[in-house]
Amino acid sequence: MRRLISLLIITMSMSSCFLSDWDVRLVLMNKTNHKIRYIEQLKNKKDFIPNSINCEIDELNYINSNDKKIIRFHNKWDVYFKNHPNELLRIYIIDEDSLMKYGTCKILKQQIFLNRYDLTYEDLVKLNWRVVCNEKD
Repeated sequence: MRRLISLLIITMSMSSCFLSDWDVRLVLMNKTNHKIRYIEQLKNKKDFIPNSINCEIDELNYINSNDKKIIRFHNKWDVYFKNHPNELLRIYIIDEDSLMKYGTCKILKQQIFLNRYDLTYEDLVKLNWRVVCNEKD
């Protein structure tokens, strides 16, 4: 019984360490009157086309109208960008109706987006870690 309790305590303390490594500063805000879908990818600055490998099984994230979502990152953004200076965070905003009409693969391959945000670490800091999707973006 003591071994089980000790193992449980060790497991819980280790899992809390893993959770604390997530960077949760970045928030995507939907200031439109409709639900949007989005996908975020870390891409080389010269690579504009989203990754469409496994697009038929990819589930796109969504944000309801006038809501927000935290974009969690498994590391710290500043550490990542320091180690990958030629990369950007690209956030592709997709209309819910377009997704229903065309499907994920066609949307990604033909780049049917409402908007695309190309963000450096400096951009994220200037935006105070808030990316706002407006009706007229």
